[in-house]
Amino acid sequence: MAEAVGLAASVIGIAAFAESVVLTFQSFVSSYTRAEFKIIQLSNDLAVISTTLRRLGETIKKDEDKLRVEACDLFVAAEGNCQRIFDRLEKALRKARKDKKPMSAWEKLQYACGEEDELDDLMKSIEASKSTLTLVWGYVRISILQKQ
Repeated sequence: MAEAVGLAASVIGIAAFAESVVLTFQSFVSSYTRAEFKIIQLSNDLAVISTTLRRLGETIKKDEDKLRVEACDLFVAAEGNCQRIFDRLEKALRKARKDKKPMSAWEKLQYACGEEDELDDLMKSIEASKSTLTLVWGYVRISILQKQ
């Protein structure tokens, strides 16, 4: 199935990018001895998305012949949002790491995002993506099981 092959490559590509952003984010957070709980939680949420993307890509690649087209369509809807999250976060991290002002990690991230509302929107998008990817992964697994 050509769609599943392209989807697996796409998912694996986003997962690799997400993992590199997560590592950069974790490095940023660990540079603060007293990082706030909310930024540590954000780091954990990003790691969950990254891991889910990687596992989803591996599952699709392994069982692409059993995957239903509907599962591909479901992921494509979530794919763009994940890409936007990690693109935005990568840009914000670059800006935050360059800034030498004495601020907390959370404050630097807010500043780098532009405004508090933008960071709040990013957080909501991360939560939504986490839920969506979990549902898509479950659907992919069920779709594969039904074909066996």
